[in-house]
Amino acid sequence: MAESTWQEELTCLSSIVDRLSIAADPTLVDDAPPLTVDQICEFLELLHPLLNNDTSEARLRFLLVDSRPDIFTMLFNFAKHRDAWNVDTEDADSPRVRREVLRVICRIVALCKGASGSLDHPEGEDQPPSLAGLCSQAVMNEDGVAVLLMVLTTETDDVARAHCAEALARLCEGSQMTMLSVMVQKGLSVILTSLSRDSSPQVRRFCILALGAFARGYSMDVVRDGGVQVLVERLSIDSSTSVRSLSAEILAHLLYNHREATAEAITRRGLASILHTRILEDSSAEVVDSCLRLVELLTRLREGGFCAEFVRLGGGPAIIKRLRTSTTTAKLALRCVRTLVECAPKALMVATRIVKHFQSLSTLMELALDDQAEDPAAYSGVAPDDMYDEAQLKAELALTLGIVTAHSVVCRDHLAEELGRLPMWAKSIRHRLLSALQDISPNSFSDLMISVSYT
Repeated sequence: MAESTWQEELTCLSSIVDRLSIAADPTLVDDAPPLTVDQICEFLELLHPLLNNDTSEARLRFLLVDSRPDIFTMLFNFAKHRDAWNVDTEDADSPRVRREVLRVICRIVALCKGASGSLDHPEGEDQPPSLAGLCSQAVMNEDGVAVLLMVLTTETDDVARAHCAEALARLCEGSQMTMLSVMVQKGLSVILTSLSRDSSPQVRRFCILALGAFARGYSMDVVRDGGVQVLVERLSIDSSTSVRSLSAEILAHLLYNHREATAEAITRRGLASILHTRILEDSSAEVVDSCLRLVELLTRLREGGFCAEFVRLGGGPAIIKRLRTSTTTAKLALRCVRTLVECAPKALMVATRIVKHFQSLSTLMELALDDQAEDPAAYSGVAPDDMYDEAQLKAELALTLGIVTAHSVVCRDHLAEELGRLPMWAKSIRHRLLSALQDISPNSFSDLMISVSYT
Protein backbone atom coordinates (compact mmCIF):
# COMPACT_ATOMS: atom_id res chain seq x y z
CA MET A 1 0.00 0.00 0.00
CA ALA A 2 2.77 2.41 0.95
CA GLU A 3 4.76 1.54 -2.14
CA SER A 4 1.87 2.60 -4.37
CA THR A 5 2.05 6.10 -2.90
CA TRP A 6 5.67 6.37 -4.03
CA GLN A 7 5.14 5.29 -7.63
CA GLU A 8 5.07 8.84 -8.94
CA GLU A 9 8.34 9.59 -7.15
CA LEU A 10 9.81 6.37 -8.49
CA THR A 11 8.87 7.40 -12.02
CA CYS A 12 10.62 10.73 -11.51
CA LEU A 13 13.70 9.04 -10.03
CA SER A 14 13.81 6.52 -12.89
CA SER A 15 13.75 9.21 -15.55
CA ILE A 16 16.63 11.04 -13.86
CA VAL A 17 18.72 7.91 -13.32
CA ASP A 18 18.10 6.63 -16.87
CA ARG A 19 19.15 9.89 -18.48
CA LEU A 20 22.19 10.36 -16.26
CA SER A 21 23.26 6.75 -16.77
CA ILE A 22 23.47 7.39 -20.51
CA ALA A 23 25.43 10.59 -19.90
CA ALA A 24 27.85 8.75 -17.62
CA ASP A 25 28.28 5.87 -20.08
CA PRO A 26 27.31 6.94 -23.66
CA THR A 27 27.95 3.39 -24.96
CA LEU A 28 24.66 2.30 -23.39
CA VAL A 29 22.72 3.99 -26.23
CA ASP A 30 24.22 4.69 -29.64
CA ASP A 31 22.10 7.64 -30.73
CA ALA A 32 21.56 9.42 -27.40
CA PRO A 33 22.13 13.19 -27.63
CA PRO A 34 24.89 14.29 -25.27
CA LEU A 35 24.02 16.37 -22.24
CA THR A 36 25.77 19.60 -21.46
CA VAL A 37 27.36 20.29 -18.09
CA ASP A 38 24.43 22.53 -17.16
CA GLN A 39 21.90 19.81 -17.98
CA ILE A 40 23.78 17.15 -16.03
CA CYS A 41 24.03 19.43 -13.00
CA GLU A 42 20.33 20.23 -13.21
CA PHE A 43 19.45 16.54 -13.20
CA LEU A 44 21.73 15.92 -10.24
CA GLU A 45 20.28 18.86 -8.32
CA LEU A 46 16.77 17.45 -8.83
CA LEU A 47 17.75 14.40 -6.81
CA HIS A 48 18.10 16.42 -3.60
CA PRO A 49 14.47 17.60 -3.20
CA LEU A 50 13.27 14.20 -4.42
CA LEU A 51 15.23 12.32 -1.75
CA ASN A 52 14.75 14.88 1.01
CA ASN A 53 10.96 15.00 0.60
CA ASP A 54 10.51 11.97 2.88
CA THR A 55 13.53 10.48 4.60
CA SER A 56 11.81 7.49 6.16
CA GLU A 57 13.72 4.24 5.95
CA ALA A 58 10.89 2.41 4.14
CA ARG A 59 10.70 5.00 1.36
CA LEU A 60 14.45 5.25 0.88
CA ARG A 61 14.75 1.47 0.84
CA PHE A 62 11.98 1.23 -1.78
CA LEU A 63 13.49 3.90 -4.05
CA LEU A 64 17.24 3.28 -3.71
CA VAL A 65 17.52 -0.43 -2.95
CA ASP A 66 14.44 -2.27 -4.14
CA SER A 67 13.68 -0.21 -7.27
CA ARG A 68 16.72 1.67 -8.58
CA PRO A 69 19.91 0.30 -7.02
CA ASP A 70 21.66 1.25 -10.28
CA ILE A 71 21.72 4.84 -9.00
CA PHE A 72 24.95 3.86 -7.24
CA THR A 73 26.42 2.55 -10.50
CA MET A 74 25.52 5.75 -12.30
CA LEU A 75 26.98 8.02 -9.61
CA PHE A 76 30.25 6.15 -9.28
CA ASN A 77 30.61 5.97 -13.06
CA PHE A 78 30.59 9.75 -13.05
CA ALA A 79 33.03 9.88 -10.13
CA LYS A 80 35.56 7.38 -11.45
CA HIS A 81 35.71 8.60 -15.06
CA ARG A 82 36.92 12.13 -14.65
CA ASP A 83 34.92 14.11 -17.24
CA ALA A 84 35.28 11.35 -19.84
CA TRP A 85 31.68 12.01 -20.78
CA ASN A 86 32.33 15.68 -21.48
CA VAL A 87 32.42 16.59 -25.16
CA ASP A 88 32.24 20.33 -24.65
CA THR A 89 35.83 21.58 -24.73
CA GLU A 90 34.87 24.82 -23.00
CA ASP A 91 33.70 22.81 -20.00
CA ALA A 92 36.62 20.39 -20.03
CA ASP A 93 37.85 19.57 -16.53
CA SER A 94 34.98 21.55 -15.00
CA PRO A 95 34.58 20.63 -11.32
CA ARG A 96 30.83 21.33 -11.38
CA VAL A 97 29.67 17.84 -12.28
CA ARG A 98 32.18 16.15 -9.97
CA ARG A 99 31.09 18.47 -7.20
CA GLU A 100 27.40 17.71 -7.74
CA VAL A 101 27.97 13.95 -8.10
CA LEU A 102 29.94 13.78 -4.86
CA ARG A 103 27.33 15.93 -3.15
CA VAL A 104 24.60 13.47 -4.16
CA ILE A 105 26.69 10.47 -3.05
CA CYS A 106 27.32 12.15 0.28
CA ARG A 107 23.63 12.96 0.70
CA ILE A 108 22.48 9.42 -0.08
CA VAL A 109 24.97 7.94 2.39
CA ALA A 110 23.93 10.46 5.07
CA LEU A 111 20.22 9.76 4.53
CA CYS A 112 20.70 6.00 4.65
CA LYS A 113 22.83 6.21 7.77
CA GLY A 114 20.50 8.65 9.47
CA ALA A 115 17.17 7.03 8.62
CA SER A 116 15.25 5.62 11.56
CA GLY A 117 16.60 2.25 12.56
CA SER A 118 19.36 2.37 9.97
CA LEU A 119 22.36 1.60 12.15
CA ASP A 120 24.14 -1.52 10.99
CA HIS A 121 23.18 -4.57 13.00
CA PRO A 122 26.04 -6.36 14.79
CA GLU A 123 27.43 -9.24 12.85
CA GLY A 124 25.83 -12.56 13.67
CA GLU A 125 22.38 -11.21 14.54
CA ASP A 126 19.48 -12.82 12.72
CA GLN A 127 17.88 -9.64 11.40
CA PRO A 128 17.24 -8.27 7.93
CA PRO A 129 19.98 -5.96 6.65
CA SER A 130 19.54 -2.37 7.69
CA LEU A 131 19.36 0.44 5.15
CA ALA A 132 22.76 1.65 6.35
CA GLY A 133 24.23 -1.79 5.73
CA LEU A 134 22.62 -2.07 2.29
CA CYS A 135 23.96 1.37 1.37
CA SER A 136 27.47 0.40 2.50
CA GLN A 137 27.24 -2.83 0.51
CA ALA A 138 26.10 -0.96 -2.59
CA VAL A 139 29.10 1.35 -2.29
CA MET A 140 31.44 -1.61 -1.90
CA ASN A 141 29.89 -3.34 -4.94
CA GLU A 142 30.87 -0.35 -7.07
CA ASP A 143 34.36 -0.25 -5.51
CA GLY A 144 33.14 3.08 -4.19
CA VAL A 145 35.61 3.32 -1.33
CA ALA A 146 38.55 3.18 -3.76
CA VAL A 147 36.83 5.72 -6.03
CA LEU A 148 36.22 8.16 -3.17
CA LEU A 149 39.79 7.79 -1.93
CA MET A 150 41.12 8.40 -5.42
CA VAL A 151 39.03 11.55 -5.75
CA LEU A 152 40.16 12.73 -2.31
CA THR A 153 43.80 12.55 -3.37
CA THR A 154 43.50 13.87 -6.94
CA GLU A 155 40.65 16.40 -6.92
CA THR A 156 41.68 20.05 -7.00
CA ASP A 157 38.31 21.56 -6.08
CA ASP A 158 37.96 22.13 -2.32
CA VAL A 159 34.19 21.69 -2.28
CA ALA A 160 34.33 18.42 -4.20
CA ARG A 161 37.01 17.07 -1.83
CA ALA A 162 34.93 18.11 1.16
CA HIS A 163 31.88 16.19 -0.16
CA CYS A 164 34.14 13.22 -0.79
CA ALA A 165 35.64 13.31 2.70
CA GLU A 166 32.18 13.66 4.24
CA ALA A 167 30.92 10.62 2.33
CA LEU A 168 33.88 8.59 3.63
CA ALA A 169 33.26 9.78 7.18
CA ARG A 170 29.55 8.94 6.92
CA LEU A 171 30.37 5.45 5.64
CA CYS A 172 32.44 4.87 8.77
CA GLU A 173 29.61 5.84 11.14
CA GLY A 174 28.15 2.79 12.85
CA SER A 175 29.54 0.46 10.20
CA GLN A 176 30.00 -3.25 10.66
CA MET A 177 33.57 -4.39 11.20
CA THR A 178 33.65 -5.79 7.65
CA MET A 179 33.00 -2.38 6.11
CA LEU A 180 35.30 -0.65 8.55
CA SER A 181 38.03 -3.18 7.81
CA VAL A 182 37.80 -2.37 4.10
CA MET A 183 37.98 1.33 4.89
CA VAL A 184 41.06 0.87 7.09
CA GLN A 185 42.89 -1.35 4.61
CA LYS A 186 42.27 0.94 1.66
CA GLY A 187 42.01 4.33 3.21
CA LEU A 188 43.88 4.75 6.49
CA SER A 189 47.06 6.10 4.91
CA VAL A 190 45.06 8.35 2.56
CA ILE A 191 42.97 9.73 5.43
CA LEU A 192 46.07 10.43 7.51
CA THR A 193 47.79 12.15 4.56
CA SER A 194 44.75 14.32 3.82
CA LEU A 195 44.36 15.18 7.49
CA SER A 196 47.98 16.24 7.64
CA ARG A 197 48.30 18.08 4.31
CA ASP A 198 44.92 19.15 2.91
CA SER A 199 44.44 22.91 2.79
CA SER A 200 40.68 22.76 3.36
CA PRO A 201 39.49 22.84 7.00
CA GLN A 202 36.28 21.08 5.95
CA VAL A 203 38.21 18.20 4.40
CA ARG A 204 40.39 17.86 7.49
CA ARG A 205 37.33 17.91 9.75
CA PHE A 206 35.69 14.99 7.94
CA CYS A 207 39.00 13.14 7.72
CA ILE A 208 39.42 13.27 11.47
CA LEU A 209 35.85 12.04 11.94
CA ALA A 210 36.75 9.03 9.81
CA LEU A 211 39.98 8.59 11.75
CA GLY A 212 37.99 8.56 14.98
CA ALA A 213 35.95 5.62 13.68
CA PHE A 214 39.17 3.84 12.66
CA ALA A 215 40.66 4.43 16.11
CA ARG A 216 37.65 2.93 17.86
CA GLY A 217 37.74 -0.26 15.81
CA TYR A 218 41.36 -0.59 14.68
CA SER A 219 43.42 1.49 17.08
CA MET A 220 46.59 -0.56 16.58
CA ASP A 221 46.53 0.12 12.83
CA VAL A 222 46.17 3.84 13.47
CA VAL A 223 49.12 3.84 15.87
CA ARG A 224 51.26 1.72 13.56
CA ASP A 225 50.62 4.02 10.58
CA GLY A 226 51.76 7.14 12.46
CA GLY A 227 48.36 8.36 13.62
CA VAL A 228 49.67 9.63 16.95
CA GLN A 229 52.23 11.84 15.23
CA VAL A 230 49.60 13.34 12.91
CA LEU A 231 47.13 13.93 15.75
CA VAL A 232 49.70 15.68 17.93
CA GLU A 233 50.63 17.88 14.98
CA ARG A 234 46.97 18.75 14.26
CA LEU A 235 46.34 19.55 17.93
CA SER A 236 49.27 21.93 17.79
CA ILE A 237 48.76 23.82 14.54
CA ASP A 238 45.38 23.16 12.94
CA SER A 239 43.22 26.22 12.31
CA SER A 240 39.96 24.27 12.76
CA THR A 241 38.63 24.09 16.31
CA SER A 242 36.83 20.82 15.50
CA VAL A 243 40.05 19.23 14.28
CA ARG A 244 42.00 20.35 17.36
CA SER A 245 39.30 19.14 19.72
CA LEU A 246 38.85 15.76 18.04
CA SER A 247 42.62 15.32 17.86
CA ALA A 248 42.82 15.53 21.65
CA GLU A 249 39.88 13.14 22.07
CA ILE A 250 41.29 10.52 19.69
CA LEU A 251 44.74 10.85 21.26
CA ALA A 252 43.20 10.09 24.64
CA HIS A 253 41.69 6.89 23.26
CA LEU A 254 44.89 5.78 21.53
CA LEU A 255 47.24 6.58 24.40
CA TYR A 256 44.99 4.86 26.92
CA ASN A 257 44.92 1.65 24.86
CA HIS A 258 48.52 1.73 23.59
CA ARG A 259 50.87 2.88 26.30
CA GLU A 260 53.87 2.25 24.05
CA ALA A 261 52.76 5.22 21.92
CA THR A 262 52.68 7.56 24.91
CA ALA A 263 56.45 7.88 25.21
CA GLU A 264 56.82 9.07 21.61
CA ALA A 265 53.99 11.60 22.00
CA ILE A 266 55.52 13.02 25.17
CA THR A 267 59.24 12.96 24.44
CA ARG A 268 59.51 13.31 20.67
CA ARG A 269 56.38 15.30 19.91
CA GLY A 270 56.30 17.65 22.91
CA LEU A 271 52.73 16.84 23.90
CA ALA A 272 53.06 18.47 27.33
CA SER A 273 54.09 21.79 25.80
CA ILE A 274 51.30 21.63 23.22
CA LEU A 275 48.64 20.91 25.84
CA HIS A 276 49.96 23.70 28.08
CA THR A 277 49.74 26.16 25.18
CA ARG A 278 46.26 25.06 24.18
CA ILE A 279 44.88 25.26 27.71
CA LEU A 280 46.48 28.65 28.25
CA GLU A 281 45.75 30.32 24.90
CA ASP A 282 43.08 28.52 22.87
CA SER A 283 39.91 30.56 22.36
CA SER A 284 37.69 27.51 21.87
CA ALA A 285 36.06 26.02 24.97
CA GLU A 286 35.62 22.78 23.05
CA VAL A 287 39.37 22.47 22.49
CA VAL A 288 40.24 23.44 26.06
CA ASP A 289 37.80 20.87 27.47
CA SER A 290 39.29 18.10 25.31
CA CYS A 291 42.82 19.09 26.36
CA LEU A 292 41.87 19.10 30.04
CA ARG A 293 40.48 15.58 29.70
CA LEU A 294 43.68 14.44 27.99
CA VAL A 295 45.84 15.95 30.75
CA GLU A 296 43.72 14.22 33.37
CA LEU A 297 44.05 10.89 31.56
CA LEU A 298 47.82 11.11 31.17
CA THR A 299 48.16 12.06 34.82
CA ARG A 300 46.00 9.13 35.95
CA LEU A 301 48.15 6.83 33.80
CA ARG A 302 51.05 7.90 36.03
CA GLU A 303 53.07 9.27 33.15
CA GLY A 304 55.74 10.88 35.29
CA GLY A 305 57.63 12.35 32.35
CA PHE A 306 54.52 14.11 31.12
CA CYS A 307 53.62 15.40 34.58
CA ALA A 308 57.12 16.72 35.21
CA GLU A 309 57.23 18.64 31.93
CA PHE A 310 53.65 19.91 32.21
CA VAL A 311 54.17 21.16 35.77
CA ARG A 312 57.54 22.70 34.89
CA LEU A 313 55.88 24.72 32.13
CA GLY A 314 53.30 26.10 34.57
CA GLY A 315 50.48 23.71 33.79
CA GLY A 316 48.81 24.16 37.19
CA PRO A 317 48.33 27.95 36.94
CA ALA A 318 47.33 27.59 33.27
CA ILE A 319 44.53 25.21 34.24
CA ILE A 320 43.34 27.39 37.12
CA LYS A 321 43.00 30.37 34.78
CA ARG A 322 40.21 28.41 33.09
CA LEU A 323 38.14 28.66 36.28
CA ARG A 324 37.07 32.08 35.05
CA THR A 325 35.27 30.57 32.04
CA SER A 326 32.10 28.48 31.71
CA THR A 327 30.89 26.20 34.51
CA THR A 328 31.55 23.10 32.41
CA THR A 329 35.15 24.07 31.71
CA ALA A 330 35.68 25.18 35.32
CA LYS A 331 34.54 21.77 36.62
CA LEU A 332 36.92 20.00 34.24
CA ALA A 333 39.74 22.34 35.30
CA LEU A 334 39.18 21.63 38.99
CA ARG A 335 39.04 17.90 38.39
CA CYS A 336 42.27 18.14 36.40
CA VAL A 337 43.98 20.05 39.23
CA ARG A 338 42.74 17.48 41.74
CA THR A 339 44.08 14.66 39.60
CA LEU A 340 47.48 16.33 39.29
CA VAL A 341 47.71 16.72 43.06
CA GLU A 342 46.61 13.12 43.65
CA CYS A 343 48.53 11.29 40.93
CA ALA A 344 51.57 13.33 39.91
CA PRO A 345 54.90 12.37 41.53
CA LYS A 346 55.17 13.89 45.03
CA ALA A 347 58.54 15.40 44.19
CA LEU A 348 56.78 17.83 41.82
CA MET A 349 54.96 19.44 44.78
CA VAL A 350 51.96 20.33 42.62
CA ALA A 351 49.80 21.41 45.57
CA THR A 352 52.52 23.63 46.99
CA ARG A 353 53.14 25.26 43.61
CA ILE A 354 49.43 26.08 43.30
CA VAL A 355 48.95 27.40 46.83
CA LYS A 356 52.07 29.59 46.63
CA HIS A 357 51.14 30.96 43.22
CA PHE A 358 49.35 34.17 44.18
CA GLN A 359 47.09 34.45 41.13
CA SER A 360 46.06 30.80 41.32
CA LEU A 361 45.23 31.00 45.02
CA SER A 362 43.31 34.25 44.46
CA THR A 363 41.28 32.64 41.67
CA LEU A 364 40.37 29.69 43.90
CA MET A 365 39.31 31.98 46.75
CA GLU A 366 37.27 34.22 44.44
CA LEU A 367 35.46 31.20 43.06
CA ALA A 368 34.68 30.03 46.58
CA LEU A 369 33.26 33.45 47.49
CA ASP A 370 31.26 33.86 44.29
CA ASP A 371 27.61 33.23 45.11
CA GLN A 372 24.76 34.06 42.77
CA ALA A 373 22.27 33.72 45.63
CA GLU A 374 23.49 37.06 47.03
CA ASP A 375 21.62 38.76 44.18
CA PRO A 376 17.97 37.59 44.54
CA ALA A 377 16.87 39.24 41.30
CA ALA A 378 19.56 37.52 39.26
CA TYR A 379 19.24 34.24 41.16
CA SER A 380 15.51 33.98 40.47
CA GLY A 381 16.21 33.96 36.75
CA VAL A 382 18.76 31.14 36.86
CA ALA A 383 17.61 27.92 35.17
CA PRO A 384 17.46 24.78 37.37
CA ASP A 385 20.15 23.07 35.30
CA ASP A 386 22.46 26.05 35.76
CA MET A 387 21.81 26.04 39.51
CA TYR A 388 22.70 22.35 39.64
CA ASP A 389 25.90 22.92 37.64
CA GLU A 390 26.88 25.75 39.97
CA ALA A 391 26.34 23.52 43.00
CA GLN A 392 28.45 20.78 41.44
CA LEU A 393 31.19 23.30 40.69
CA LYS A 394 31.28 24.45 44.32
CA ALA A 395 31.38 20.84 45.52
CA GLU A 396 34.26 20.07 43.16
CA LEU A 397 36.06 23.16 44.44
CA ALA A 398 35.61 21.98 48.02
CA LEU A 399 37.01 18.56 47.16
CA THR A 400 39.95 20.09 45.31
CA LEU A 401 40.86 22.44 48.16
CA GLY A 402 40.50 19.55 50.58
CA ILE A 403 42.95 17.45 48.56
CA VAL A 404 45.36 20.38 48.26
CA THR A 405 45.40 21.12 51.99
CA ALA A 406 45.73 17.41 52.82
CA HIS A 407 48.77 17.17 50.57
CA SER A 408 51.25 18.69 52.99
CA VAL A 409 51.65 20.75 56.12
CA VAL A 410 53.28 23.46 54.01
CA CYS A 411 50.06 23.92 52.04
CA ARG A 412 47.92 24.09 55.16
CA ASP A 413 50.24 26.55 56.90
CA HIS A 414 50.45 28.83 53.89
CA LEU A 415 46.70 28.83 53.34
CA ALA A 416 46.08 29.52 57.04
CA GLU A 417 48.56 32.38 56.92
CA GLU A 418 46.99 33.97 53.86
CA LEU A 419 43.41 33.63 55.09
CA GLY A 420 44.42 34.71 58.60
CA ARG A 421 44.87 38.22 57.23
CA LEU A 422 41.24 38.27 56.12
CA PRO A 423 39.24 36.51 58.83
CA MET A 424 35.85 37.43 57.35
CA TRP A 425 36.89 35.89 54.03
CA ALA A 426 38.08 32.77 55.81
CA LYS A 427 34.79 32.38 57.67
CA SER A 428 32.71 32.94 54.54
CA ILE A 429 34.82 30.52 52.44
CA ARG A 430 34.62 27.84 55.11
CA HIS A 431 30.84 28.18 55.38
CA ARG A 432 30.21 28.02 51.63
CA LEU A 433 32.50 25.09 50.99
CA LEU A 434 31.01 23.08 53.83
CA SER A 435 27.53 23.88 52.54
CA ALA A 436 28.52 22.67 49.11
CA LEU A 437 29.83 19.40 50.52
CA GLN A 438 26.54 18.78 52.33
CA ASP A 439 24.68 18.57 49.03
CA ILE A 440 27.22 16.50 47.10
CA SER A 441 26.50 12.92 46.09
CA PRO A 442 28.58 10.25 47.87
CA ASN A 443 29.56 8.96 44.42
CA SER A 444 31.71 12.05 44.03
CA PHE A 445 34.10 10.65 46.62
CA SER A 446 34.53 7.26 44.92
CA ASP A 447 37.66 8.20 42.96
CA LEU A 448 39.50 10.13 45.66
CA MET A 449 43.12 9.18 46.33
CA ILE A 450 44.20 11.19 49.35
CA SER A 451 47.84 11.16 50.33
CA VAL A 452 48.18 12.86 53.72
CA SER A 453 51.48 14.25 54.97
CA TYR A 454 52.10 14.30 58.74
CA THR A 455 55.48 16.00 58.55
